[in-house]
This record gives sequence, structure tokens and C-alpha cells, in this order.
Amino acid sequence: MRFELRNPMVLISKVKGANGKIREFATVLDSNWPYSYIPKMDALQLGYSEVSNRPQEWVTLYPSQVATIMSMRGIEMCTVVSLKEVSIGKLVAKDVQAIVYHIEAPPIIPVDVVLGQTFLKNFRIAIDSKAGTLTLT
Repeated sequence: MRFELRNPMVLISKVKGANGKIREFATVLDSNWPYSYIPKMDALQLGYSEVSNRPQEWVTLYPSQVATIMSMRGIEMCTVVSLKEVSIGKLVAKDVQAIVYHIEAPPIIPVDVVLGQTFLKNFRIAIDSKAGTLTLT
């Protein structure tokens, strides 16, 4: 699937949650993020009740479900969930690891979900700077 490179590159993704619900989100692809990201309220609606726990408490019981990230507030812990299915058009990835991180400030760009390396690793990526395109296969 070929995308035009633009700034910002906002796409529409579909996420299927643990409870089988499917939601559409304004999404950005970011190969610099090791994880994908979904907001807490959306994760709760998609059936990930574990995100209602504080990561600092959750890490003792389930250390593999907590990630540490660097933010503007310093080093923080986030709950990690496995999104059942994530798709952009015909591109589909299953069991995509995503962090649930509460951002208190309003978003700078109008996106809900960031798809990072945990999504992108499922595809071959080709960037053609001259043509201004990004291709995922």
C-alpha cells in the first residue's frame, strides 16, 4: 500500500480490541517509537481493563505488561496491551503491542493512535523521497 509523504501524515486505522469491538482512529505512523500508542479511555472501551491499574502497582504482578518510556516529564511507566488486530486499508497486523500512556496536555496534532515499530515490523517499508511516497507491503 502506497502513501503520500506529507506533514502530518494522518491516516485512518481500525483497531480490534480484546472484547471484539472495532474502533476507527486518526493515526500517525512513527518508526521512531518502539511501541504503538493508544489512549487510556479508548483502551478501556476496547476491553483492556488492566489499564485502569496504575503501572507502578501492575509491574509487581505482571512485569512483562509494563514498559518504561522517556517523556517530557521524565522516565515513566506505562501499561502494555496487545491489540488484537490493527489495520490500515488492506494492511493487517495481529497482536500489536501498544502502550497506554495518559497524556495530560491537548494533542499537538489531531491523532488518537500512534503506530510505531510494534506495528511497522509486520511490513516491508520503502521510502521514495523523490516521488514523496511511503510503501508498506
